[in-house]
Amino acid sequence: MKKFLFIVLTAFAMHSFAAEDFTLWASETVDGPYVGDVVAISSEVTNNSGFNAIELIVDYESFTPDGANAPADYKLYAIIEQKMAGIWYPAGYQFRGLKSSESATKKILIMAPNVPDFNGAENDMYVGNIPIASQSYNTGVLGSTFRVKIVADNSGISDLTSVTFSAYGRKFNQ
Repeated sequence: MKKFLFIVLTAFAMHSFAAEDFTLWASETVDGPYVGDVVAISSEVTNNSGFNAIELIVDYESFTPDGANAPADYKLYAIIEQKMAGIWYPAGYQFRGLKSSESATKKILIMAPNVPDFNGAENDMYVGNIPIASQSYNTGVLGSTFRVKIVADNSGISDLTSVTFSAYGRKFNQ
């Protein structure tokens, strides 16, 4: 499986000729309560160059409560949304929610026309036994406008009260 992912990622690199980097948030802290479980919505990003793929990195720097040392009944998710006919819709997402710093707190979302279908399974990356990042592969084509939404699936009495995160990425052609 790891060799297959290496081959797929190498193929991405070889077919990506031009790219544009972007930053959405840099160490942004958002305190609750959150209306409709929406933690944050980025500004709109235009894709004037017509790139067909995106790699988005969301780095959850800290969150309270942290399930590593306190009860936490929420899960944090990042969603790539695109605009069609003036309406925002989800186009790509972070497969597995986050509530503990013992999990990989850096989430990498890749949305491209020709990515393998892992049926919602994240590819975890480790250094030794320490999780450093998780990748979610979404099949799709980047449209002319997109944004990123961070949501908290609050489902209990130990809901998210604060989160600090950064988000940045790259638009490219596959």
